[in-house]
Amino acid sequence: MGLPDPTTAMTRMRSWLAGHAIDLEFEPETAHLADAFARQVDADPEPAELTVSFRVDKRFVDSALRTIVGESSHQRRGNTHVWLAAKPRHVQSLSPDPVSGRDAAVASVVLEQGYGLDGSLRARPGVEVISAWAIGRDVLPVHASGIALGDRALILLGESGSGKTTTALALAERGWSLLADDRCFVYRHGSEVKAASLYATAILTETSLSRLEARSWRDLGITHHGKQARHLPSTIHMTSEAHLASVVWVSPDAGSLYKPVLLSRREALVPWQSALAPTLQAHGPSAGWLRNLADLSHAVPAWRMRVSWDFDRIDGALRDLVSRGGPTT
Repeated sequence: MGLPDPTTAMTRMRSWLAGHAIDLEFEPETAHLADAFARQVDADPEPAELTVSFRVDKRFVDSALRTIVGESSHQRRGNTHVWLAAKPRHVQSLSPDPVSGRDAAVASVVLEQGYGLDGSLRARPGVEVISAWAIGRDVLPVHASGIALGDRALILLGESGSGKTTTALALAERGWSLLADDRCFVYRHGSEVKAASLYATAILTETSLSRLEARSWRDLGITHHGKQARHLPSTIHMTSEAHLASVVWVSPDAGSLYKPVLLSRREALVPWQSALAPTLQAHGPSAGWLRNLADLSHAVPAWRMRVSWDFDRIDGALRDLVSRGGPTT
């Protein structure tokens, strides 16, 4: 299957992830997707490490998806990755840049339409190709919510519906900075572990939408899982990255209510594996993944905490954890 060549003049902007420059190119029908990215600056003449183009080509998408079975399929041909998605319908590809001669990559996100898109596409455009590219630079995409106080961050891990997204957004309305609602990028920076973000959006259940009183947040549509995609309001302060101080495994029914309990290194592997599972499924396991997983579980303390909907108590418990390195007795 050949990849389409852009034929329409594009608008270019630059974003950053974990210190790496990403150029984003939008044709007129896809320009509204730029709003999903948290960090946007004008394009720089210096080449970026990744260039992602967003374009509309219904015939190409129809042809590419003709043989797909199931909701999605990941195909690899040499150094080129292609993701075919029937729900929502689009194609993403990633390959080395054939022109630059540098350690750079080019990616394409081809949509069947420019407007009326699935909310997940509008909230996190290009997430598969950007995540795959990040993995090659030892930046791990983690299914987690992230919050920060100053330059110290926590990431909240948990199963879908555990409350991590709602908790992170509620704390962002209580003086914390938000890193991400559902996709953090974790990486080594010298002796430190850092967490970084990319998108300024959230995907919420109806319950979370009501608890956060978020119906006035700009609507990005319904996802194919029936959730609500929203653009984050200016009242929520975002930060692009911070030192990762701790990991908190939140649960509505396991552990001590509002009391973080330190996990052993072996126990900490469980939430890390769960948080990395979506990316592992999309890109395949490797020895590098296992080394990074073991390194993270050793370098960053992990806690378990049962949560409910008293966000003031959660706020107090997690502030104490960040400031003291653990809960008070």
